[in-house]
Amino acid sequence: MLIRVVIWFIVIAGLAIAGLFLIGPQQVWQTVLGDPDTGRIELDQLQRSGRPNDALIGPADQLTVVPDAETPTFGIPAPALYARLVAAIQEEGVVTWVERDPVDLYARAITYSPRLHFADVNHIWVLPREGQTSAVILYSAAHMGYSDMGKNRERLDGWLQLLQDVPLAP
Repeated sequence: MLIRVVIWFIVIAGLAIAGLFLIGPQQVWQTVLGDPDTGRIELDQLQRSGRPNDALIGPADQLTVVPDAETPTFGIPAPALYARLVAAIQEEGVVTWVERDPVDLYARAITYSPRLHFADVNHIWVLPREGQTSAVILYSAAHMGYSDMGKNRERLDGWLQLLQDVPLAP
């Protein structure tokens, strides 16, 4: 009897895995969990997930929640920083843009893990600072699951590295 149950379990699991890859993981997750795009978040409404599946970097004095790391103040105006960052991320070719607003200096994109297409929602805010300086806030959260094994933080650190040639404010 136990052997029959184990065999049925293996058959059902095999069919489920085959179906996942025949239909496509991205379509399966969207059907089961809904659209990964959680919509625009106003910066003063930002809340962390409370699980180890999100990452936030930015200047603490501009946030109502504690960031994982601080970002520097850049020595260029906010619209220029926004344009550079969005263009650099676009060049990487790993995001699906949902919203790009060069007036509010806000952008939102979905990224997917390579094999199983787990979705992460990414938010970008660029803020004007004193004089002709600016700062960036980056937030990324997994659409599903409890932990992302540090992938969101890794992505945000990589995006910040895209700005390494931008001068910092004195």
